[in-house]
Amino acid sequence: MEEKKEKQLYIEAIRIFAIIFVIYNHTNARGFTYFTTVDNCSFIYQLSLSLSIICGCSVPLFFMISGALLVDKDETLGVIFRKRILKYVIVLIVFSLFYYLFKCFSKATVFSISEFFKTIYSSPVIGPYWFLYVYISYLACLPFTRKIAKHITEKETIYLIVLVIVFEGIVPMCQYLFFHGTVEMTGQFSIYNISKTSVLYPVLGYRLANSEKWNRKKLLIMLPAFISAILLSIFMTNYRIKLTGETMESRVIVFFSLFRVVMVIYIFMALRTLFSKIQQKWADQNRNAFIKRIIFSVGSCTFGIYLIEERIREDYYNIYHAICKILPDYLSIWIYIFMVLIFSYFMIYLLKKVPILNRLFGF
Repeated sequence: MEEKKEKQLYIEAIRIFAIIFVIYNHTNARGFTYFTTVDNCSFIYQLSLSLSIICGCSVPLFFMISGALLVDKDETLGVIFRKRILKYVIVLIVFSLFYYLFKCFSKATVFSISEFFKTIYSSPVIGPYWFLYVYISYLACLPFTRKIAKHITEKETIYLIVLVIVFEGIVPMCQYLFFHGTVEMTGQFSIYNISKTSVLYPVLGYRLANSEKWNRKKLLIMLPAFISAILLSIFMTNYRIKLTGETMESRVIVFFSLFRVVMVIYIFMALRTLFSKIQQKWADQNRNAFIKRIIFSVGSCTFGIYLIEERIREDYYNIYHAICKILPDYLSIWIYIFMVLIFSYFMIYLLKKVPILNRLFGF
């Protein structure tokens, strides 16, 4: 019988890191685009903008975790469909139905099952559920992703990273600096599909999770690249705002993803290095067993937190406004984010205790 692998603390730490920034990403001008509301020479402007750029790493990190956990599994196409794709389709339908019914109730409109299925077929019921559609398509491509991840060489992996840096970082930055948005490379010459979901990040997650070449020294060497990636995104964002005067969310985030692949790799390996050492150090220390259990527990609930956080976040903004009366706005939104995280965690933790729900949705 195959020995069961020990759960890795760093995987759960990355999940928690990512879900915190997923919630942050949904806070609009209260948090995610707070920098557009303050003086661009202030410290809070630079801090808010930097965290908003880092925030974009959350979804790629989830795909990297998926690659790290799923690539090595030996599953038939039937198992992938029944165990993985069908599960997420059910999750999409059930939780979309919940939000759809809530919208019908709040707007006093009549529920129609046909309209519901037309709605979820054409677009997500709520914005954050775009991820479920993308993840289902990624799972459909999982057999091919596994073959690529297992057989790609180190040189080919580096080549893939360089492609993304060139076509998603250097080219967009240079063309905007030279042409100010009047000339752009044709979308037909894009590597969008390989760089976002089914290939790049799952492959990187698998390879980095199984790499022993990373240590604190290598992280220090990579740190300037990580900082430079953030600073270049800050520079281009500021340059665009100065040039156009546009501060709408869809406009100011244009250059957030310039060198995201560099940031994602660094965050993944930094958290892996840190929490792998912590796990080794805590292995025989009972006094830290409680903290470890909390990290594993919260990490295991992140998917459920993602599914319900919008309803909780939207319903209790009055708490955020109350906090704002005694604390600075930007600090208040971070306190509120952690409150949403904790409340959502406890709800999912209780739901996981119901066997049929845990089995059906895999919280």
